[in-house]
Amino acid sequence: MNEPSNAELPAVIKPVLDMLERGNVRFLIKTYPSPAKSASQAATLIGCPLGAIVKSLFFVTQQSGESLLVLTSGENRVSGKRLYDHLRQSAVPASPAAVLEKTCFPVGGVPPFGHKRRFPVLMDVDLMQYEQVWASAGTIHTVMGMAPQDLLTLSGAVLCDVKAAKLI
Repeated sequence: MNEPSNAELPAVIKPVLDMLERGNVRFLIKTYPSPAKSASQAATLIGCPLGAIVKSLFFVTQQSGESLLVLTSGENRVSGKRLYDHLRQSAVPASPAAVLEKTCFPVGGVPPFGHKRRFPVLMDVDLMQYEQVWASAGTIHTVMGMAPQDLLTLSGAVLCDVKAAKLI
């Protein structure tokens, strides 16, 4: 992994970088040659706890068809029931094609902010326990680290408990 200059970064992540800079937050961008295929692989590459990885998961509500982004800790799964309790309607994961169509980013490369369209965003409360969290910066090869409070602010997320119970 390396820390590239802005000139070396793909143009697709410019809106993400612009938001980071306008937000006046401390952040770090890292790139790696091959994409992480899972949150645990990303944590190993970055050298951070699994829980500090931000999974940007795209959902569609079944009744209204509204799109939403759920930012969850790498060690958690999203609970359909908890989403329902928060949204008052069922939501299902969007297909990879729908994710690309709605966000202009591929699955695995969806950043938590910097989208052309605005979506409601929910953020897992478990992310707040880390000093720094790591999310995709807009490609499957680029991640950004920042304080969770900055992630919450920049994404415009509502903080909530969305995690499914862990199986023992």
